[in-house]
Amino acid sequence: MSFLKNLIFKAGARVIGSEIYRKLNFSHDQSRDPAFKVQRELIKNPQPVIFDVGARYGQISETYKKWFPDSKVFSFEPFPKSYQELEKISARFKGIQTFKRAISDKEGEVTLYANKFSAANSTLESDDTHTIIDSLTENESTLEVSAIDLDTFTNKHSIDKIDILKMDIQGGELKALHGAIRLIRDKKIDLIYTEVLFMGIYKGQPYFHDIARFMKDHGYELYNIYNPWYAKNRLSWADALFVNPAIIS
Repeated sequence: MSFLKNLIFKAGARVIGSEIYRKLNFSHDQSRDPAFKVQRELIKNPQPVIFDVGARYGQISETYKKWFPDSKVFSFEPFPKSYQELEKISARFKGIQTFKRAISDKEGEVTLYANKFSAANSTLESDDTHTIIDSLTENESTLEVSAIDLDTFTNKHSIDKIDILKMDIQGGELKALHGAIRLIRDKKIDLIYTEVLFMGIYKGQPYFHDIARFMKDHGYELYNIYNPWYAKNRLSWADALFVNPAIIS
């Protein structure tokens, strides 16, 4: 599927409408994705705590349960329609808890931009890229959703450590990291697997270098980059894996 996705973006995405894209239901949650194999090798805890931030329909939560059957997964998805699907998937697995909340830098209400392709929903307004991406990020409505920061959430739920923090929140990743500053400073997160943007897709978004700098400043190392996506032969986004050096020493 990754080959097909990249082929579409590299060799003619301009002629493929978002409706086809939506029906194909492309996502990053591939059970054979090498990024998950690497995470399984890095995380030695047989019962890890995993946070799936931006869980959408729950496919990645499901993938994590396949790689880590005894894991405890906390799945966050603020968009009501997506959350309904997330609940259906989570009901099939023991150890997945779902929360209809956005993750940000503080607790409160935030505006969610519901876009044409729900995977492109964001707490940031879409920007013009003049590529096929614009047909996916075209805004259809806005709504107010409940948000919480990870430091507050883990404190409320008496969670001392997160083994894996996965994020796919369309430009909201740096705010989420700021909201987990206590966990990050204390090295209470072993591995962070996050989408990173190389092209300006959302207004005021952080770019890959902003995320990488934040991680480096707080003692985390870039392990690898996976699933690069292209528009007009330009690198648009990818998934980056950052690790606490202690888990690879």
